[in-house]
Amino acid sequence: MSVPFATVTPMTDRTDDTPAPQRHPELLEWLSKRSSAFEHWARATGTPELWDFSPTSLDALEDLLRRTYTSDEEVSEERCGEFVQGAVWYVGEVACRSSGVVWRYEPFACDGEPLPSLFAETYAAGSVDTPCVSPTGDCTEDRLYVMAAIYRLFLTHDEVDNPIDERLCDVPYDCDRYQRLAEWLQARAAGFEEWARETGRAETESWDFSPESLDTLEELVRGRYGSEEELNEEREGLFVQGAVWYIGEVIRRSTDETSWGYAPFYIEGTGDFSNHMFVPGADDELDTPYLSQPHFQEEDFVYPMNHLTLLFWKESVKYYGQEAHLRDAFDDFE
Repeated sequence: MSVPFATVTPMTDRTDDTPAPQRHPELLEWLSKRSSAFEHWARATGTPELWDFSPTSLDALEDLLRRTYTSDEEVSEERCGEFVQGAVWYVGEVACRSSGVVWRYEPFACDGEPLPSLFAETYAAGSVDTPCVSPTGDCTEDRLYVMAAIYRLFLTHDEVDNPIDERLCDVPYDCDRYQRLAEWLQARAAGFEEWARETGRAETESWDFSPESLDTLEELVRGRYGSEEELNEEREGLFVQGAVWYIGEVIRRSTDETSWGYAPFYIEGTGDFSNHMFVPGADDELDTPYLSQPHFQEEDFVYPMNHLTLLFWKESVKYYGQEAHLRDAFDDFE
């Protein structure tokens, strides 16, 4: 049986008659049923004391799933059973309660076929009939399908044959970064007019999201700062925050299938990841959002913050000693 493994999937085929994803009647009914059945599900696992909705409890659930099933096909055969249904709800609830994401149901069918019901009795290849968790608002396409995350526990390689080692504890981590990015994008979009006034060029024609407008921004950045250090001292300020967002939005609106992303960076010596965007005084772009396209490799992520700091590099290896410009950010996109 073929099952969908994509973690992030933009939904299409919505019509004006399609219920809002967060208020879809089938989703609300399913959530109510699963919540009511939780205590029974917990007792049936034999370890009811473990299920406290903490991210660490997902390690115990993963262990239980791996002891119960040996393949994604076995999970798929029982996807409508009480144990798997309860596991899907529990993982999603942990993510919602720890990261602030919300449940959604966005059914999808190929080639104009009728939209499937939630957890359809017979799965149709290429359709989406399971709920997901995603950030509040509509600023990103980030979605995580919990059923797919459970399937992936039993895979050793992904769709393009790269080795993988999936863990359920990754679900809250991914949802946390989705939510942080969504909140940042919402704040930046809402603060765009204030940022435009801060630049001193609030006229609409100066900031039309065209690639040419990056020349204006570059001139302002070079006039405002004398070094990379000065720029990083204000990385939490309105001007730098707005500049990073504006550069990214110019790229996103000018290229195909480009989207924002964010992955907290690893803190050396702590064994943990930073939960803070734009760490004060940092000199690395890895704690800032990036732009990517579906076919990009990880090393090709484009960080607008990096292109701001490159303006002050005297000799850039990337540009063979030539002076960097903000429009260079487009070199990495097709």
